[in-house]
Amino acid sequence: MSTAFHPRGAGQPRYPVNVTNDSPSRVIVCRGAIATERRLLAEVARLAPANPDILGLPVRIIVPSRSLRLHLMRRLVVERGAVAGVVVQTLGGAVREISERSGGGPFIGVSGFEAIVRRLARGERALASELDDLSDGYDVVLGAIRDLIDAGFGPDHEEAVLER
Repeated sequence: MSTAFHPRGAGQPRYPVNVTNDSPSRVIVCRGAIATERRLLAEVARLAPANPDILGLPVRIIVPSRSLRLHLMRRLVVERGAVAGVVVQTLGGAVREISERSGGGPFIGVSGFEAIVRRLARGERALASELDDLSDGYDVVLGAIRDLIDAGFGPDHEEAVLER
């Protein structure tokens, strides 16, 4: 299902084409990671047909991190085998998709993120002296930075990190 927006006309609000009063879209809240995963797998089993010939609207699952996206995709395949009609994407991926489809401005993609992290890491003498000569040396820095971001580290944590 693609979400397209009608351009604003005189007195017309901007709204997604695929949203109707009987839209099945909803937010489900669970307590704990295991309970959430079980509920999500049950919902996918209920909503996504086992037979790809009867596909309807896709089931879209939006998660906060790349690592959770990969984990969930693995779990879906383990539980159901090949899964058609299910989209698992990060919040950032959903934002980029919406922006692209609505003609919005450019986003810094994965390659932009990687370029920024590599540039900043090269500016640190301790890292550059060990990693510059390796063909993929900065991948370890990228992984660490992604893990920190996935864990929720942000500007609010700077003081605590620098205390060391």
